[in-house]
Amino acid sequence: MIEKFPKIAYPISTNDDGETTYKALADISHHLRLSADSLNSIVNYDKQILQSGEGLEISAGENYDRTDLYYILELANDRFDWKESRPLTSMELDSYISEKYLDRNGIHHYENEYGNEVDNTFGVNSEHVYPQKIIPITNYEYEESLNDKRRAIKVVKPTQVKFVEELVKEKISEMK
Repeated sequence: MIEKFPKIAYPISTNDDGETTYKALADISHHLRLSADSLNSIVNYDKQILQSGEGLEISAGENYDRTDLYYILELANDRFDWKESRPLTSMELDSYISEKYLDRNGIHHYENEYGNEVDNTFGVNSEHVYPQKIIPITNYEYEESLNDKRRAIKVVKPTQVKFVEELVKEKISEMK
């Protein structure tokens, strides 16, 4: 089924000379107009927690015995970038944070005791009294939280996979 999708050149890596290596991958994100919202109204899901470094293709293999059905999980979770759709391993997360921030322990933002982001106008190093407790969130804590959010995914129930496949085929035929 995935072979029916149009192909795009996706950058896989860049060498030390700045030359990028591309791979032809199925482009389901641009042309297919079947959103997670529309799927939510017609299919049932199970929940799954991905392990560090585990991608949607591994989950598809575990749940459907077919890794090529990863696109169904991409649609269900509205995740189309394979790099951004899987939780990073500890080493990958550390490396990513080190590349992105000068100070991994620097303050990214502040949150109140309920986890809502707040400004620091009346907080630390201020003469004013802030009406609630504010908690500094470091760059590391922020990125770790984003990474943890990638772990929870919706898995289309195996009994409904054929239905979703047919729906996708129908949408693809409408594109022609």
